[in-house]
Amino acid sequence: MNMKYIIIIIGFLVVVIVLGYLGFLGRESVPQESTVPTQVNLPINTDSAKLETQTDDQNSIVVKVTPLAFGKNLDTWKFKVVFDTHSESLDGDLLTTTILTDSEGKVSKPTVWEGSPAGSHHREGIISFDGSNVNPDKVTMQIRLSEDDVRSFVLTLP
Repeated sequence: MNMKYIIIIIGFLVVVIVLGYLGFLGRESVPQESTVPTQVNLPINTDSAKLETQTDDQNSIVVKVTPLAFGKNLDTWKFKVVFDTHSESLDGDLLTTTILTDSEGKVSKPTVWEGSPAGSHHREGIISFDGSNVNPDKVTMQIRLSEDDVRSFVLTLP
């Protein structure tokens, strides 16, 4: 190949690289649509911010419950529930293994589970209950992980 052609090719490549670099710097970044769900803004009773995450760590399974929307004036109560284990699969159906019992003995079953499906070592989601018919001072959430393993979380209404 002739030296003249090599110089032309190298010069052409340098121009392309410089123009590409300048074009890249001058271009405004265009935000991409995210496939990751954004945080859901829930109606939260201002007093419920006082309620903190409760953790129950036993039998090599950690369960955490955090009130998200919880109060006497809310029709729907929402709780974030997180399960972690390294020893067994978390297979329970939370709609059938979770209940709320109020201070008057009334039992409520969850209406919705929005979260990880059964069958892994980590599960996380939001469990919802109908709060419109309940007016107690406190409720106890019970999650049955097995016949011998029931976790209880006592929550005082704000």
